[in-house]
Amino acid sequence: MRGACRRLPRARGAEVAASRIHDLLLDRREQIRVVDRPVGSYAGASDAGHTPFQLPVLAYRNVEEVPEGWGSVPPVEFRAQMRWLKGFAKPVPLSRALGWLETGMAPEPGSVIVTFDEAYADLLSVALAECLARGVPATLFLPTRHLGRWDEWNTRSTRQRRHLRWEDAARLRDSGFEFGVHSRNHQALVKLEKPELKKDLLGAARDVEEHLGLTPRAVAYPHGFHNE
Repeated sequence: MRGACRRLPRARGAEVAASRIHDLLLDRREQIRVVDRPVGSYAGASDAGHTPFQLPVLAYRNVEEVPEGWGSVPPVEFRAQMRWLKGFAKPVPLSRALGWLETGMAPEPGSVIVTFDEAYADLLSVALAECLARGVPATLFLPTRHLGRWDEWNTRSTRQRRHLRWEDAARLRDSGFEFGVHSRNHQALVKLEKPELKKDLLGAARDVEEHLGLTPRAVAYPHGFHNE
């Protein structure tokens, strides 16, 4: 994953943005699963005879003046990172990566996927507006039962954050953003029994279908915990 990032071109004056982008790359094999196959440092379908490939995935949580925790960056850095991506990489929708996965096509050179976990409302004012203005496609992973409510799980945080409302998500859908699920209740999925796990994930998918008219195909594990 990190090796894939280093292969992306860099330019004079963009070193800081490129370095911070490198820090945001996660091995999303540990965090995202799409159509029963991992997507992250690779998105291969070797069982179907396709050649595995690698894609860097940027995992943001929030864009705020005083960053707090992993995946959080200040607005000035985020804008620099989006400029860098548009100038020296090729941001692509997650759905396009799924198409490559299903058909066995090789990804376009320089491709990178931008994602946001938690779906905080703060993203609307800077991060998502910047993505829209620069034509950077992005995927938001929704904790569906928490939309419109205050964040309840970052108990060590020094401030409260509210999640997007469904009407916000609908406007983002209409603007071209894509959506996956971050579970329904943001519980560590490894702690759930199979019936409860199935109820949570299928329920999250139904929530998205009901409110957005979309069938989500990607899941980002809450807290990154998994046991497969």
